[in-house]
Amino acid sequence: MRTRIHRRLTESVVTFVLSLAIARVRVGQQLAWPTDASRLLSSSFCESRPRRFHAGIDIKTNGTVGYKVFAVRPGYVSRVNVSPFGYGRVLYLVLDTGETAVYAHLAGFMESIEERVYAEQERRGRFSVDLHFRPSEFPVAQGQVLAYTGQSGASAPHLHFELRDRYNCPVNPLLFGLPVQDSRPPVIRRVAIIPMDAESRVENDLRPVVRTVRGQSPHRFVLNDTVQVWGRVGLAVSCYDQADGAANRFAVYFLRLAVDGREAFRCEYQRFCYDQNHEMVLDRDFRLWARGYGDFHRLFRDANNPLRFYRTRFPSAGVLHCGSPAQPDDLYLGPGVHRVVVEAGDYAGNVATLTIALLVVEPRLTPGVALAPRTLAALLGETEGADSVSLGPEPGDTLMGTVLFLNERGTKGPPQGLLPSGEVAAQRGEPLLSLEPDFFDDYVRVVVRTPWSPIAPPALRAWHGAEMIAALTLWPIGSNLYVVGLPLSVDLKKPLTLEGTAVGTRQDTAWGMAAVQLFPVTPERGGIVRSPDGLCELRFDGGAVYRVLYARVTELTAAPSTHAPVIGKVYRFEPGDVPLKGRGCLTISLAEREQVPEQLAIYSVDQSGALRYVGRQVDAHGGLVASLITGLGTFAVVRDSVPPVIASLRPAQGEVAASNRPHLKVEFYDRLSGIGGEEAIELFLDERRVIAEYDPPRRCAFYTPREALPKGSHRVAARVRDRCGNESTAEHTFFVR
Repeated sequence: MRTRIHRRLTESVVTFVLSLAIARVRVGQQLAWPTDASRLLSSSFCESRPRRFHAGIDIKTNGTVGYKVFAVRPGYVSRVNVSPFGYGRVLYLVLDTGETAVYAHLAGFMESIEERVYAEQERRGRFSVDLHFRPSEFPVAQGQVLAYTGQSGASAPHLHFELRDRYNCPVNPLLFGLPVQDSRPPVIRRVAIIPMDAESRVENDLRPVVRTVRGQSPHRFVLNDTVQVWGRVGLAVSCYDQADGAANRFAVYFLRLAVDGREAFRCEYQRFCYDQNHEMVLDRDFRLWARGYGDFHRLFRDANNPLRFYRTRFPSAGVLHCGSPAQPDDLYLGPGVHRVVVEAGDYAGNVATLTIALLVVEPRLTPGVALAPRTLAALLGETEGADSVSLGPEPGDTLMGTVLFLNERGTKGPPQGLLPSGEVAAQRGEPLLSLEPDFFDDYVRVVVRTPWSPIAPPALRAWHGAEMIAALTLWPIGSNLYVVGLPLSVDLKKPLTLEGTAVGTRQDTAWGMAAVQLFPVTPERGGIVRSPDGLCELRFDGGAVYRVLYARVTELTAAPSTHAPVIGKVYRFEPGDVPLKGRGCLTISLAEREQVPEQLAIYSVDQSGALRYVGRQVDAHGGLVASLITGLGTFAVVRDSVPPVIASLRPAQGEVAASNRPHLKVEFYDRLSGIGGEEAIELFLDERRVIAEYDPPRRCAFYTPREALPKGSHRVAARVRDRCGNESTAEHTFFVR
């Protein structure tokens, strides 16, 4: 109790201090608008990005570059960074109030800084530079031109504007008085009602229910149907905001959940710290995202979520305890109908509300569970759960669509890595009972389909190795369709087998079975996941997962491909809808040693069969390939022996340049490993290597001479290498008159 009180006091003090800081910002730190491009936003603060939050606002630049960028307050330029990736050209301005303004994706800097950048590039012989300045070197006044808008490091022109406090934590720029014309309320599209454990139900089932809501007016939305719930339940909403004059959809500024007039959850997206940026996967519901439902804001706080957006004090804020036992801090809902109101608002004060009716009622036909005494403690032991993000491309990846077509064993059988045993049913002369397991954090939801209407719900037995650990009776959720939940335990070291039986009206029986080897990975100790053939291993250290992860792996085979020669098998690691807190080390051993090991790498395979380079650490003998991974999925070792393609080189062969300072440009792509970085691209003018700017989104590199070229013939040459060392070259002769 004393620890709980201390935690509450600490959070209250932190919240109070931050509130005072925000109030001071609103009163004393009004900013000038940072560019003359427009006053329209294309992205807002804390929108979701792969494994992170968007740290600022994006300002529209009308699809072009070269608009002026201004100092929003007096201060000094402390740093500029130039890179092909990330923020591209970025400038850091320390304000007279102590905050730092960050301007990213620039086309260029003011002349004095541009000269310093050029000198450093010449000295280092490369495009990427990172320069830090003393306060006395580049002092600026409010409204002074600092740079020009561009698209460096970005796929489209825009200005990314960011504000960081004295602790280098991003703060919502709209808190600083930047004017954005916004009279439009947010739009709430869908709501998800989510059971939190194996004892909870939504509409008498154990999986999330996603419903589309109906708009009664621009400010009011309603869910027409009453939703039946029981146990621990959480809500999430899919919503967005828009401002005047733009069609772009933004993230909302705040969300609030109230039940029967009592506030259960509230968050405001004002500030976060970079060391917690990856916790975005706990603020949004990425199981829903990974399963194709889109971006949902959770209206409850994950127990492992350290972010400070949330204004509700207790750790499990937003989790509704519907008819089930609750602690004093929990929000308990007794049997009956309860009115739930969700508010979504923007920074301008526009608010949309969603009204939902939840009916707390004990589930119908609650299944009976008989547990073997020796494993009762294991099944009911403390376990925790998790959620997912997919792998994205690494910087510089120039994948052009090489596809690996998989030939999967048992593609029509149960999903989630379970091995079907229909052959056994056929041998026994019984109709096949279909078992479809689906894993949710610390329990598995099993759906059983019967070939005919049974006289009673099917029975399901669970085995841990040769020991039966549970006997469960399923309950109906549709015609010849039944469901049950089975808790999982960290003690499940042997294969888990599910065996179902059903009896028909003529006393005939149907039988089915599914089995899987689970590998529990714990936050404290990590864990190891090994493939059945022993050639593939995924190792996690302690701290790599948020809560206990029940991992599994299956082996697939790949159809031959001349463009993507797969070495050995393809391995699928699940669950794919659970994010990792850290990274895992994936190792694949090859049955035979490769003669050219530098051409090997590990690739991920998406649902369409497209390959994406992940990484490569290859032993000297070519018998083992390893890489760090940031999420579970499907992986294979692929040999890349195909060099990149140089699509064009300018000026063209024999061309007479229109200027004595011609624009040199090489365009290229690679279908497998991709171009790793600027060091893999070399551009030459008259045998001398020049400092070319690499533009990964547009798959090109370019250079314009600072001095006029003499009249006569000149040579431009390019050399491009992919991540596996394959190289292509091109050379042209052109003329200056």
